[in-house]
Amino acid sequence: MKLIKSSILFLFFIFTAISPVSAEVLVAPSFFSGTAVLSDHGITPTLTWSITQTGNTYSYLYTFSDAAPLLNAIFQVGSAVTASEIQNANHAFVGPQTFTRGTDFKQGLPGPIFGIAFEGVRNTTITYSFTSTQAPTWGNFYGTSIAGGCQINGPCPVFDFAFNSQFSNTPLEGQSSYNGWVPVPGSLAAPEPSAWLILGSNLLILSLLVAFKKRRNEICRTRV
Repeated sequence: MKLIKSSILFLFFIFTAISPVSAEVLVAPSFFSGTAVLSDHGITPTLTWSITQTGNTYSYLYTFSDAAPLLNAIFQVGSAVTASEIQNANHAFVGPQTFTRGTDFKQGLPGPIFGIAFEGVRNTTITYSFTSTQAPTWGNFYGTSIAGGCQINGPCPVFDFAFNSQFSNTPLEGQSSYNGWVPVPGSLAAPEPSAWLILGSNLLILSLLVAFKKRRNEICRTRV
């Protein structure tokens, strides 16, 4: 009986403490154009966007500019987005895949990002455009410029970089402002709570089976 009570308490913990919060916040049409609020290191670039919708297709256009020549950019995409769902890109890209901090141009990346990377397009103003059937949600961006030189026992070359100011935070439905994020294609939602329901149910069943077996063994011992 104690084991059953413990199982119920454990399920309560799952649903109240572990159940994930969805990170998907759709971008309202009134924000289909705008300017990102960026955190920067060594450069002070601007990133603007413009999104148009034609039927079920969204056209994404980003303009990344700075006084110094820019080089690379990563745009987050939805966790289920595939390369075939990013169409008509004006530059070659890598991904979608998870990018992590490294010694190359990702040396300033503040955290992992699942997205597409445009690499090697060098200019003071770069436009990135593509189409997708994935609706825009608020997500993350990371871009770089070569600073030149090398660090002692460090990366070579050194990249200056910038990213959206809320990169490390999760947008929530109903916020008064989403200035710290950038519209990106696809759902960024965490796994549905139903997945935790299945896990919790299985754990409960397992606990009940263990309790039943234990009780049966006790009864058998008392009869001997």
